[in-house]
Amino acid sequence: MATIWIGLGEISELYHVAKGKIDAYYKVRQAGWRETGWSCAYRAPDKSFWFGGAAGLWHLVHRELVPIKVPPEMTDQVGFLQAIAA
Repeated sequence: MATIWIGLGEISELYHVAKGKIDAYYKVRQAGWRETGWSCAYRAPDKSFWFGGAAGLWHLVHRELVPIKVPPEMTDQVGFLQAIAA
């Protein structure tokens, strides 16, 4: 059976749906951001996930969504994150 991640744009919610049921739910807020939301996701070779967008850059490891600090010169730009690749 397939699984899927669903991200809700304006409220930065993430849902993981497996076997027809929600089995994980995350809601994040990034201090200082007026906008929130997701615009991209990436599954790494280690099977962890990365999510990004106006809500910032996040790494999902062992079912914990961890915010990733970006270099200071990029802090004002992370809201424009549109793609993630290795």
